Amino acid sequence: MRWLVSILGAAGGAAAGHVGLQWLGDAAGRQATLADPSVATHDLVLVWVAGYVMVAAMVAAMVGSLLAWQQRGRSAGTVLLVAGVVPGIIDLRAFLVTSVLILAAMLAYGLTAPERTWTGRHAHISSH
Repeated sequence: MRWLVSILGAAGGAAAGHVGLQWLGDAAGRQATLADPSVATHDLVLVWVAGYVMVAAMVAAMVGSLLAWQQRGRSAGTVLLVAGVVPGIIDLRAFLVTSVLILAAMLAYGLTAPERTWTGRHAHISSH
């Protein structure tokens, strides 16, 4: 299961970063065509912010994928869920890409930590 969550998180993060960089490029192109480039419209500012948030979601998704690989289910799920939801709050079109991150987050909550045995350490401490 950790493989699946890690792959979905990394793929969703890469897609979010790609779309975010495209939006930043589109916003820069639209700002260059304005009559007065110093005056940005509300829509243009929204695209700028959404682009930067999508790039930040890419970084968060990579961190969440690493946490999932380490079988830290709650931490990975929380990071992936935030990376999937926050860009969609700013621009609803982001949910087309970040829905993969939300799916990975739901699966990450099902990860369990491996059982840890302390017999080796306990034997070492009691032998002194």
